[in-house]
Amino acid sequence: MKKQILVLSILSISTLITGQVSAEEIKGLTVFGDSLSDNGNAFKATNGFFPPNNLYPSQGRFSNGQVWVEYFNDDPRFTNNISNFAFGGAQTGTENAENLKFPPGFLPFPLPGLQTEIDQVLAKTPRLDSNRLYVIWAGGNDYLNAPPNPIISVTNLTTAINKLTSAGAIYSL
Repeated sequence: MKKQILVLSILSISTLITGQVSAEEIKGLTVFGDSLSDNGNAFKATNGFFPPNNLYPSQGRFSNGQVWVEYFNDDPRFTNNISNFAFGGAQTGTENAENLKFPPGFLPFPLPGLQTEIDQVLAKTPRLDSNRLYVIWAGGNDYLNAPPNPIISVTNLTTAINKLTSAGAIYSL
């Protein structure tokens, strides 16, 4: 029941943001963001080193279980049609707060920030599928630096949305 309420809540909010949307129009889900959406990307990129299993014993998630996007796997419209590019620690710009925790050369590549996640997808797929729901969930890691600057965070989020829209995304949250 909780899963159904979560899915319905997210789809309801997306309808408010993007206008009238028929659930049948959305054929897939693409996610960008931070640890709240990361279903194991940072874990894979760090060869299982991060996040630490003793703090998050949930197979590479920054959670004690599934992250929100994984609940969509039960919806037939999204089964096998979810792309998740979120990385734990992602800030709304190109930086990732977690990169500072590792010695130089430890990671095969720096963990990406939100803009980098989107830029990497657009480099491979310059024209996005207009029948997908594009979700951005980021911002909290921007406030780990002192002093935080909400103007930069909002500007970065606006830039991210504009990149997706310019590439063909119609439905975004």
